[in-house]
Amino acid sequence: MARRCYILGAGFSKACGLPLAGELTRRVLEYRDDRAARLGLEEFDPQGVIRQQRDLLRDLFPHCDLAKSWPDFEGLITVLDEWNNYRMGVNGRTDAFVHSFRDSLLRALYGLLCEQVNDARERNGLSIVQSFVQRVHNEQSTTVCFNWDLLLEVAAQDIGMTVAYQNESTEDGLHVAKPHGSLNLAELTEQKYKESKDAINVALREMKTEWRHKPTNTRVLRIQNPAIDPKGIVYTFGPIIVPPTAGKTYQSPWIKNQWHFALDMVRNADEVVIIGYSLPIADIRPRLLLQFARFRRDKLVPIRLIDPRAEDLRDHFEAVLGSPLETISQPWQSVVSGL
Repeated sequence: MARRCYILGAGFSKACGLPLAGELTRRVLEYRDDRAARLGLEEFDPQGVIRQQRDLLRDLFPHCDLAKSWPDFEGLITVLDEWNNYRMGVNGRTDAFVHSFRDSLLRALYGLLCEQVNDARERNGLSIVQSFVQRVHNEQSTTVCFNWDLLLEVAAQDIGMTVAYQNESTEDGLHVAKPHGSLNLAELTEQKYKESKDAINVALREMKTEWRHKPTNTRVLRIQNPAIDPKGIVYTFGPIIVPPTAGKTYQSPWIKNQWHFALDMVRNADEVVIIGYSLPIADIRPRLLLQFARFRRDKLVPIRLIDPRAEDLRDHFEAVLGSPLETISQPWQSVVSGL
């Protein structure tokens, strides 16, 4: 049996109701405003502030009709970051309003993804992910996941499997690299960890130390039970995430570790299967990862792209890889079982 490396993008999670990149801005803003209303926080985010934020969006993206179309989320965060960098260069300080707007968008994004996974689980919508997890385990294959969400982790837990983020042996588990980060992890300095451990308003009992990085004196905490709402990490520490900007940064020691792990996975695979990932232009490292997978040996390693838009993406991928690949223009859940 071929040992595969599965590479997952947002299209994989879409099967369980999570949003694609083009839907993010609208979904995030709606979730944030609805959450404020549910929690009785309207006075902290009044309609006047919301209107001011919409006006800013219209100024920054005049081609977008906010009644019908929205700016790309990654493009939005990139522009807000650059605006603050510009203000810092001109005035010596950032724009507090823009900074607050950016922070509220990211926190809402993390919260939305957490709730969407919980919703899918509650309506028994994770069965297709559980079948995928079982298949990967049976094949002794590996997975590189560019999604922040916890679909794999929750599905694995529900069928009695563990998820290993490190290159370690596990008989009843799944090897997953998450080089863009994960919502169930927080990276703290040892000093911050000790302060948080002793603080009465921070509960660390549901978290365990996943990894220590001695050169920087940091540790990574992991939610022990991914089905427990991980928003405790989201709103207490902030998760380990590669920011959704055009200029992605990979400075976190844990993120660097995950890229090494992902490279080992593609180097050891007999075949690479890409599911629901379109290889955006800004994703330079994933591009290099695929090129390493393709040309590391004397013969080409087979690569399959499974996506309803696979045929439209063919030219883009083949330009990156420099050689043909197999495309399957169907939803992944109707294809994987027959590979």
